[in-house]
Amino acid sequence: MKPILTLLIPALSLYSNLSAQPADTLHKEKKYYHFINFEFGKANNSWIYLQGGYAIQKQHAYLKLKVDGTEEPRGFILDFGDEPKESTSAFNVLIGKSYMVGAYNTFQFGAGLSYVEDISRGAFIRNTCTSYFCLLDHDIYETIKRKNIGLPIEVRYNLIFTKDIGLSFSANANLNSLKSYTGFSAGIVVGRLRDKIKK
Repeated sequence: MKPILTLLIPALSLYSNLSAQPADTLHKEKKYYHFINFEFGKANNSWIYLQGGYAIQKQHAYLKLKVDGTEEPRGFILDFGDEPKESTSAFNVLIGKSYMVGAYNTFQFGAGLSYVEDISRGAFIRNTCTSYFCLLDHDIYETIKRKNIGLPIEVRYNLIFTKDIGLSFSANANLNSLKSYTGFSAGIVVGRLRDKIKK
């Protein structure tokens, strides 16, 4: 909990300063707007990339809590056993700017700090087979967990269909001393995205 609070406090202060900008014409009815997004894609090492987040927006500025990461793609058979699935995941606190272009397009640019955990396979320990004939035996490996602080960056485009729902496309990166990664993903964004267009 302490690392998360350490990331949140400076982000809230900077977010307050960034939000002091003139509002666009489709973000005037409410003081705050909010949305959640879920996306799926591919990382730079051909691993699976996943992300989800919740953001609060005030005028042009947004504050976002995001969980993302990469993991090696494996089949069910490899998942059955004691071989660790290699992955790198992060809890991110980002602040950024959001720009509305027309009534249906939003471009967002954000950066911040993250708490990163990397899981990798270590040394071979043993095989579970204890006889001359084994059908479901598997190898057991050491699991290595490392943690550090990272720098997350995101560039996002939202295609907004209504004031409440849209599609999102993003390019993401996390720079850290353990295992830096990039990810490209697409998904859905839901929430109070903008004001209703008045005809």
